[in-house]
Order: sequence, then C-alpha cells, then structure tokens
Amino acid sequence: MKADEPLHLLVGTSGLISFTTANAVAIDADPTAIATWGQQAHRIHSGVLTENDGDSLDWYHYNDERFNGIFTIETWAKRHPNLRLIEKTTVTGMSLASLLESVETNNSSGAEINITFSQGDPLSALKGIQASLSRVQTITLTGPQAEQMYSNVLTSWLSQQGFRRLEGQPYTWDLDLELRAVIAERDELRSQVTELEEKLAQINHELDDILGLIDQAYPQS
Repeated sequence: MKADEPLHLLVGTSGLISFTTANAVAIDADPTAIATWGQQAHRIHSGVLTENDGDSLDWYHYNDERFNGIFTIETWAKRHPNLRLIEKTTVTGMSLASLLESVETNNSSGAEINITFSQGDPLSALKGIQASLSRVQTITLTGPQAEQMYSNVLTSWLSQQGFRRLEGQPYTWDLDLELRAVIAERDELRSQVTELEEKLAQINHELDDILGLIDQAYPQS
C-alpha cells in the first residue's frame, strides 16, 4: 500500500465488480465469495467485524447473498417476499482495529481511511476501530442493507465523533474538522471539570480530617 493514498476498506463484497484502487482491501463473511476473486482473493479477508475480538453474533444466509448478514428473515419479508433463509450460523468476529493491524504496513499505517459497509453492523464495527477512528474520512452504507443499517443511533454516534451526513446522500457521512475540533474542546473542558471535582473532593476530605483532629484536641464540653 502507498502511504500517500487513502486506504479504501470494503466491508462485504456483494455487488463489487473490481477493486478501483491499489489501496483497497475487503472483508467478507462468506469464504465462498472470496474464492471467486481468483488472483485478487488475497485482498479479501474472511470474517465479520464486531466491536471486540471474539464477540459472537448470529449470521443469516439467504438465497440472495446481498442480504446475508445480521438481519432476520422477518426484517426482509414484506419488501422481498421471494427471499428465502438458507441457514443461520453463529460467527466469531474480529475488531476493525485488528483487521487494520493485519492489512497495513508500517508506511501506510497513518493513511486516511474510507469505509464502505454492505454487510454487518457498522456501529459495532466502528466502535472497534479504536484510535484509528481519527484517520477515517468517509463512511458509506450501500446495497439493499443500507436502509436497515442506517439508523438514528448510528447517526447520533457519528455526530459525536465529528462526522456529518452529506446532503442528498443519506447513507454517507464525512469528517467535519470544525465539528471534531468543537467536540475535542468540549471533551477537554469536561476532563478539566472532572479533574477539578476530584481535587475539590480531596480537599473536602482533607478538611474533614483536620476538623476531626481539632474536635479531638479541643472537645466541646
């Protein structure tokens, strides 16, 4: 990977025809799908992203692989009556931080990151990126699962991390540097307030000790 180019991370390969950049890697829950990529299969990692390494979750497999993921057949039944559940499995996930550690080289570990989700739970995955969240520039949900993955909870969490939803693109967020700066300033102020509260509590504790010693030395009759 080139250090001066963003890393494009694709979570799910359904609908993907080819890699448009040399700095693109993917992760997919279906090993069969990975095998179809031939010489480019080495760029696709097998697995599911979760908040923590080793987290387990239910994974649903359908007759249309675009719908494979965390959503039950009841989620799709009304809009996709021909969809059939093939099987339900329990999978063990890995964190996004661990995935990045395995795919990046030393000279690319500081590159910006653009993430596209077409399967899985984006919120849990993003929480598992840890410190590398500061490198993420855009987050996009795509495919038939985008509407299900999109939620007020995800929007709220991303806003708290300094991302804004792009106008006219309900499933894409990008980094807002001004918003992130405001959030960082707010967090710093909160940290200072917490530190002052702890110091005040310590002073009150010491004062109580001093008053206790005074009462012992000069007991009231």
